[in-house]
Amino acid sequence: MSSGKRAFTLVELLVVISIISLLMAILVPALNKSRILARRMVCASRLQQLGVALIAYGNSDDKGRLPESNGYTLKYIPRSSYTMLRAILPKGSDNIFVCPEYTLFKEQNITKLTDPTLNRKYRWEPFPSSYDDGKGMWIGYFYLGGHDLSKWDWKFIPPDAHKWVSPRTVSDSGKLPLVVDLVEQANGEWFWTEVVHRKGGYAMVYTSGSVEPDEIGADGGNSLHMDGSVVWTNIKHLKKYPRSQPGPYRSFGYWYWPDH
Repeated sequence: MSSGKRAFTLVELLVVISIISLLMAILVPALNKSRILARRMVCASRLQQLGVALIAYGNSDDKGRLPESNGYTLKYIPRSSYTMLRAILPKGSDNIFVCPEYTLFKEQNITKLTDPTLNRKYRWEPFPSSYDDGKGMWIGYFYLGGHDLSKWDWKFIPPDAHKWVSPRTVSDSGKLPLVVDLVEQANGEWFWTEVVHRKGGYAMVYTSGSVEPDEIGADGGNSLHMDGSVVWTNIKHLKKYPRSQPGPYRSFGYWYWPDH
């Protein structure tokens, strides 16, 4: 005797599975893109908070000076300046000194790149971290403020790179970039390329030759300006600048500059 209940046929079950698989194929990339955009927005928010602290630091100085740099690397802030910035920021705000993409990076294998020497595994320590026997702190951005660029020897700048201006006081032009995401290429004694915003997550790869950031999938970067605005720029529109004293050993950063 029939119970009146109808079971699924194999064909119907396969159709349902196919529909679910199709929906997953459509939704998963969209979900991943949403997560990437969310992390990018968190990064922009942290930059804005760091900008508020930097401007507050400058306003506390009798000449309106922003934190000084050591004049060598844009990733460095003297420990005294770092301590003052932490005092300005709310407690537990150390994560403001680094883009959230770094929290995703512990150990990964960079694969399927055109140069097989790139397919290696790398590790990286979290920021901020001590530098120069504790005299300074590495941060997870390029800090463009407080540099005396008049002492740089610009004759070494290559044709595809640009000069830039370092904001040194709170009264400097509001359009000047102050802090930007890390997109870096170094050529010389060592070769490496470092990218924060990338579909596969943060990557820093060492190679035997020069590798452009877009070759390892760089998406672009945020830039915080003196007026407090944060601008996202696609990698195609980022420009190349010396991120250290120009010379035979060349290290470049890529960021957005309104004049170029």
